[in-house]
Amino acid sequence: MSLYSQDEEKKIVDYIVANNDFYRIKGDKLWQEMAEAQVVNRSWHSLKQHFRKRIVHELHYPRYELDQKTVELFREHFYRIPTKGDTVRRETAGNLPFYSEAEEKKIVDYIVEHHYFGRIKGDKLWKEIAEAKVVDRSWQGLKQHFRKKIINELHKPRYGLDEKTIQLFRNACHGTTKTPVATTTGRSEEFDIAQYSPPDSDDD
Repeated sequence: MSLYSQDEEKKIVDYIVANNDFYRIKGDKLWQEMAEAQVVNRSWHSLKQHFRKRIVHELHYPRYELDQKTVELFREHFYRIPTKGDTVRRETAGNLPFYSEAEEKKIVDYIVEHHYFGRIKGDKLWKEIAEAKVVDRSWQGLKQHFRKKIINELHKPRYGLDEKTIQLFRNACHGTTKTPVATTTGRSEEFDIAQYSPPDSDDD
């Protein structure tokens, strides 16, 4: 068939972005679905090959109208080596591989609002959050995402947390019940996680 036009290439990229399908670009099913939907009139083999050989290397071009974060999402999933753990993460995250900043903040806000710091290492809290539909994720995905990413970013302004609250989160994650935290008076003060949220007795 003829060469791909820039319009065709942009439709391919736009489809992936609109459906948040970055994590599927290395497999076959995404391209089969795209061909079936006739996003562009090409075979799925051709779509996949053209993306791999050309499009992914040109995503920074202005015609795609992508911000740097989106370009990085494409490349992160294109160049990474799949592992068994990736399959588990996809399944436990309900096939929703990326969390928005709004979702992450809802998770943190829920824990803070209910003073559940002492429960974050177990399972019951995450099952509760999933059941309450705080965000539409599996409890396994919620727990894993919190432990792998959110806990390391609590200092970022978007969470709106003070140092004392951040310390409570981190103490709970590391299994520490008390720690000295500097106060505005310059003296150290111990905060006990247990006084904010007794851990569930049947949590792991």
